[in-house]
Amino acid sequence: MPVRYAAVPSPSDVGAPARRAIEGLAARCANGTILQDASVGPSKLAQTLAYARRSNSGGQVVSNVTNTVVNLGTTNWNLGSSMLNTGTYPNSLVAPVSGFYDCSYHVVYSNTTGDFRVAVWMETSRSGVRYAEQYASRHIPGHGFAGSESIYLAAGDRVTVWTYHDRGATYDIVSARLTGSLSREMTVTGAP
Repeated sequence: MPVRYAAVPSPSDVGAPARRAIEGLAARCANGTILQDASVGPSKLAQTLAYARRSNSGGQVVSNVTNTVVNLGTTNWNLGSSMLNTGTYPNSLVAPVSGFYDCSYHVVYSNTTGDFRVAVWMETSRSGVRYAEQYASRHIPGHGFAGSESIYLAAGDRVTVWTYHDRGATYDIVSARLTGSLSREMTVTGAP
């Protein structure tokens, strides 16, 4: 079951009777107490905590002219314990609930000179749409590629980082990472 947390209004936004209750609620949130279905006055907001990062610092060999999933074998963090399914999808972040996720990647290739194309992008499992594509037509040695985008994901959808190059031989990724966090929980009918 996803972990939930509550948004707490500022004590200065409410009258004195509710101020003590809000301060107590804020203190429980600050000390790490997890709240279920908490409500404060007229505003009630509960949202799933989903924030994770996977990385690869051991390197990866990428074949020539082949779309390749970037390996992400290390879990740096998984707050809410809900965005990873390392057994089935070891190189992806998986949406625990439907909503908009802020996703970003960073991929660094080894120092190699030459005139060739490199591309890096994020892709979702449901739509196959590419997000935050980065291209270089003349490679700069040790060049890093970074991109970020807000992506709608339905529950169970996953985000993966892909890469491609036409160097003429294999090419090494030195490090890579993918970070995702739920920014707005919602269901959108007909989303791509």
